[in-house]
Amino acid sequence: MYITKPFHVAELLAGITALCENRARIAKSFRHGTSVYADYSFTPLDSSFLKKITDIILANVHDPQFSTRQLAASLNMSQPTLYRKLKSLTGLSPNEFVRNICMKKACELLLQYDRNISEVAFMVGYNNPKSFSISFKKETGMTPKEYIQSKQQGQHG
Repeated sequence: MYITKPFHVAELLAGITALCENRARIAKSFRHGTSVYADYSFTPLDSSFLKKITDIILANVHDPQFSTRQLAASLNMSQPTLYRKLKSLTGLSPNEFVRNICMKKACELLLQYDRNISEVAFMVGYNNPKSFSISFKKETGMTPKEYIQSKQQGQHG
């Protein structure tokens, strides 16, 4: 949501409401394992932007040196512009968005039975499995082991 002057209070309130709803959908999608973009009401241009940014992140998910500076450069935009655009669409900063996508990928990888938690940590750009577990818990509300167990119980229970 970009604000231009003069602005109308009703438009501003509608934009804030949409922003809050999108942020709640992101949190809900994580809890329920649905697509990051499920139930969003984005314009086609915004959807294209989010797909492009997600593709770039996933192509670099394994690289612990990948930064939001590189992400912005890949999109041919400045870091402040990337921050404003992502924040307005998702309510997340670029760092939060990257972590969200990385943890979504980690969730997929954790459910593959031939992968252990350390392997998954390295596959999503973490050099240290302990810091991966801390970030994973912060993002999902559970440790990687708890996540695996909850999904396995859901399949068998």
